[in-house]
Amino acid sequence: MPPNLRALSLLNRSQRRSYLPPVATYPSIGWLLAGLLIPVSVFFLFSFWETGVFTLIRTWSLDQYREVVTDDLYYGLILRTLLLGLTVSAVVLPVAYLGAYVLRFIISRGRRIILFLIVASALASYLVRIYAWKAILTPAGILNSALDSLGLISEPLTLLGRPGVTIALTHILVPIAMLPIAGAMESVNPDLIRASRDLGAGPVETFLRVTLPLTARGVLTAFVLTFVLAVGDYVTPQLVGGKGSLMIGRVIFDQFGITGNYALASALSFSLIVAAAAFIVGVLLCVRVLTGGARRFGAAVTTTRSRRLRVVWPAWVRRLPWGHTYLLLLLLFLWVPLILVLILSFNQLPIASLPITGWTLDWYREIFTDQTIRGGFGTSLKVAGLVVAIGLAIGLPTAFAVTRRRFVTKPALMGAVVLPIALPGVVVGFSILAMFRFLEWIPSMRSIVLGQVTLVLPFVVLIVMAALQNFNRNVEEAARDLGCTYWGALRRVTLRILLPIIAGTALIVFAISMDEFVVTNFIVGTDPTLPPVIWSIMNRRGIPPTVNAVASILMVVPLIAAVVYMTLTRRTQRRPDAGMDRALGEEEVEKGLPFA
Repeated sequence: MPPNLRALSLLNRSQRRSYLPPVATYPSIGWLLAGLLIPVSVFFLFSFWETGVFTLIRTWSLDQYREVVTDDLYYGLILRTLLLGLTVSAVVLPVAYLGAYVLRFIISRGRRIILFLIVASALASYLVRIYAWKAILTPAGILNSALDSLGLISEPLTLLGRPGVTIALTHILVPIAMLPIAGAMESVNPDLIRASRDLGAGPVETFLRVTLPLTARGVLTAFVLTFVLAVGDYVTPQLVGGKGSLMIGRVIFDQFGITGNYALASALSFSLIVAAAAFIVGVLLCVRVLTGGARRFGAAVTTTRSRRLRVVWPAWVRRLPWGHTYLLLLLLFLWVPLILVLILSFNQLPIASLPITGWTLDWYREIFTDQTIRGGFGTSLKVAGLVVAIGLAIGLPTAFAVTRRRFVTKPALMGAVVLPIALPGVVVGFSILAMFRFLEWIPSMRSIVLGQVTLVLPFVVLIVMAALQNFNRNVEEAARDLGCTYWGALRRVTLRILLPIIAGTALIVFAISMDEFVVTNFIVGTDPTLPPVIWSIMNRRGIPPTVNAVASILMVVPLIAAVVYMTLTRRTQRRPDAGMDRALGEEEVEKGLPFA
């Protein structure tokens, strides 16, 4: 064969191979199949079978979906859940957007620290944050006690219910929503805003015509995340919702775990997914129609001349630090409940209430004497260690392959990777449990590890991908020029430079595993982790003081992990090529000697 035809044949062969994902991604694909895609398929299959009491009759039927559609109870609960998700999103998005806007365009110093404090509040335990608001909003809680001691109320305020659920979910979801919005804000060039102002546009018109369109993708991502997480939450309505706040997630939990109606639970879960997807598409279409109509017909807000939109404020009003004040209020909203939990863990009172009657460490000492809590903590440590090891082992090769290789199926692979955080936790947990029931396996530590690795895999891949996209490939080329092999450069240069990022990722995965509850609560066996133990204690004994102490520990550990992660990444960013000298060795760099 002529050389040119041989080269063309090799090129065509490489192009054919590019349709398949690299071999390095196969462990992640296999884990996603075993931990998500196959369980979801099995769980979906349950919805078409008839059911008995904790049994399934493998006879095909659509009765479950017919019951969901025709029964006013289920139909109404799904609609109520969707409206709750829309309400929470409508509250969270403006709060998060304004915070990201102030950080990007108003704050000049300390932006990283403020953003870290906002995001770090999300690392506190999920149950801790819900518990904190329950301790604040109950009739005998902290807020009513404080107002009563000040003489501002004569009887306790009724704060539980829909307002309490909205406040608690806003507290949980604002840091999550700020991440994609802040990322979109960073891509906005301030020169475009100045140019808009120089051309005569006022602040409102500049925002509507420049800033908002450029950040629309981040807002869309934040909306989908907050809506899905709010719709799939069943713990918050139960703890702070009070009577009349029943949501479809709790009904699904009861149907699967209490009444044993697996088929109906499956039908309700997938009806919720379809309804949520249709609801999101409908909202987005409405927004697109409204914005398109405003552009086409010249809505008054966007077509009025800038001089009509400009509001002239007094000088003393303009000098007020509105942006700094807003961020201070936001930080207080996020941190005061958590700090109250920490303070109450040292209070001598046997209930979560003010005032502080004295300081004690008895509740922390009681943790070490409680066999149930000690057992849960030990199981959490074992599970977290396995999750970190497996998550890094299969996530790092996937991140490298996705970042540095081109293949046609990359979008499909990334969609599968982020799917665990896009599905409601109630669906993911019940899917794994359904697969275990289908295979007649007993839930145990392996089911917890399977579910948690599936959940943390997106975080490992996305964090390492972000680091690799900013990685200086010249150091690898220098290592290859000095005689290093490909694997030698990867081992002695790339991985050593990325070691702080990998260590920080491991700490974040460890913190997520220690805190994970929504999925773990479904697939836990006879050896529960610490969050399900806390949940069980709160259901049986209310809120004993030991929960304050455990909640404080679960809050401090992720914060320490976040601080270590920020320190390591900041040190790497300050000296981006410092790892090159450490990796190659000073003598090898000076002599230029080959190494392998």
